[in-house]
Amino acid sequence: MLISLLALHFTTDFCCDRHGNGFDLSKYVSSPVYAGPEPKVRKPPQRKPRGRPVKERPPLHLLIRAWRARINQSDPLGAICPPRWILDDSKIKTLAAALPSAIRIPSDIVDLLESSTEWSNKYAASLFDVIQLYNTSAPHLLKKRPRTPPRAPLVDKANTPRHPKRKKV
Repeated sequence: MLISLLALHFTTDFCCDRHGNGFDLSKYVSSPVYAGPEPKVRKPPQRKPRGRPVKERPPLHLLIRAWRARINQSDPLGAICPPRWILDDSKIKTLAAALPSAIRIPSDIVDLLESSTEWSNKYAASLFDVIQLYNTSAPHLLKKRPRTPPRAPLVDKANTPRHPKRKKV
């Protein structure tokens, strides 16, 4: 308790520069002193990662899995090696979510998946053909249909006579 009382006791003529008594604190402090409330730090809004529209992903995902199964069946070692060794499910998900503009040539697939040149030489061209076929044919099937205008009411309310209100007796 004694220490806290001594902390509030000062022996100089001035306690601060807010009383208009000629004391200037900026002479003793090299930078400006801010005495107001702490400014609120605003976090920048987090942007969603851009990618293929969610409705377009499942059909492409199925096409890539079918491609993977077909490649695995045609491989002489396909009976021993599981299909995921060709292309993992997480990489299929990455490909299905990628924007169509992100995959323009087979090497874009290799860069996106961070795959080896051996994998690229063996699979990239045929996988690129599957994705390009989907990009050129499927999006028009998934586009929203234009809204049809609302139907006209069966009864024209503007020209129907109004019935007078009945009085309660």
